[in-house]
Amino acid sequence: MSSLSRIAVIGATGSLGKPVVQELVRAGFFVRAIARDPVKAQSLLVKEVEVIKGDLQDVDSLERAFYEMDAVYLNLTTPSRKAAFYPERDGTKNVIQAAQAADLQHISKISGLGTRKVNETKWWQHQQKFEAEQAIIESGIPYTIFQPTFFMETLLMLIRGKSLTLIGDPANPFYWIAGEDYGKQVVAALKSEQAHNKRYAIQGLEPLTMKEAALRFIQVYDPTLKVSSIPLALVKMLGLFSDQMQLVSEAIGVLSKTKDEFVSRETWNELGQPQMKIEDFAQVMRGSGAR
Repeated sequence: MSSLSRIAVIGATGSLGKPVVQELVRAGFFVRAIARDPVKAQSLLVKEVEVIKGDLQDVDSLERAFYEMDAVYLNLTTPSRKAAFYPERDGTKNVIQAAQAADLQHISKISGLGTRKVNETKWWQHQQKFEAEQAIIESGIPYTIFQPTFFMETLLMLIRGKSLTLIGDPANPFYWIAGEDYGKQVVAALKSEQAHNKRYAIQGLEPLTMKEAALRFIQVYDPTLKVSSIPLALVKMLGLFSDQMQLVSEAIGVLSKTKDEFVSRETWNELGQPQMKIEDFAQVMRGSGAR
């Protein structure tokens, strides 16, 4: 049984950060969210979470925020290849420096399954995730790294008006997982010393293409929605004028060439098997009014 009980979280308010925070709180952990805008972050999180100011580019602020914490969980993204500072890679290195100074006992981080095939995909996002993983492993601090495939929360992000709009039409199936199920696995890892110094593949119950997942989702969530798609070529063109569109087009291009093989048996054995199918997730989101 692990002695970790006080967890700092960076990236707590994101679509994949909030389910983890909620599960940590439910499991009885003391959670401290570190954010550049504490007032805004507090409004987005459950009241049990303490919010404190901190910035990934300011190591001293991170060290102060880690005071009396046992561990830190990282949920980081880098939205643009042109960024002078990569939160995923550079931010992780700053976190490690602050964690060593604050004598944290553990670092957990969400990464990506693509880091296992970084030499094949040759995508800069996978490369920086890989470099972040390596920095954590080499830090000497006990760690757990989570490598997810595809989250069901993505489907909510694709809804605009009365349409769920897919980008391109990747034919490859992915093992979709709900953030809630993933959050439970993070909790299980933090409670178990067996999970120290391990990398876990994170996948859901069944492989579905993006279109299959979308159709099954809207059937329960909102049958009045229509599933449509934007040609990938158009998104690539828009990427000439928008960093966000460029990142989206790159991601879909990589996903279209990636086969999501099931590699999560060890994860399920040690951290628990996911419970939600797409329909279950849709029912929960419908009940919560999430959009």
